[in-house]
Amino acid sequence: TSPNDTRTGNNPLAAGAGTQRGSGELTGCRTPDECGETSVSRYPLTYVPDSWAVHSTLELEVPGIEHRTEQHEGGGRTMWMAHPDGSWARASTKKSRDLPTVHQGGPRRLWDLLTDVLDRLIIIGGELPVAGARVTITPDGETTLSQGRWSASL
Repeated sequence: TSPNDTRTGNNPLAAGAGTQRGSGELTGCRTPDECGETSVSRYPLTYVPDSWAVHSTLELEVPGIEHRTEQHEGGGRTMWMAHPDGSWARASTKKSRDLPTVHQGGPRRLWDLLTDVLDRLIIIGGELPVAGARVTITPDGETTLSQGRWSASL
């Protein structure tokens, strides 16, 4: 599969994909079917590649996510996440300090996974969970990092 939205064949990472401006506002979807599951994030927009701890943690847990961002007139932004398995998320704001409206679909909910990472980094521990993690290597070479309830297999 590809990082495309498997329902429509549209690439959620293409510049402006899934957005339209009508009457000067960002609506978030070209059609209702393109919206996926919709929610409002409890965290402000986080462009994952700009945060080493967030990016490293998310990459350990779900390798291969691609990220894009676009700034809009009026201060709003849209961020996209897409995974080769067909999972995708799009989060948009109309103003820079708004909490984003999130649309996501595919086999995994990428924004929910990002929120879990942010919960652990901000609320629970404040640092990368791999720091001080226990490493287990099986006879067939699978490596697992674990600390508390967190783990990632490589």
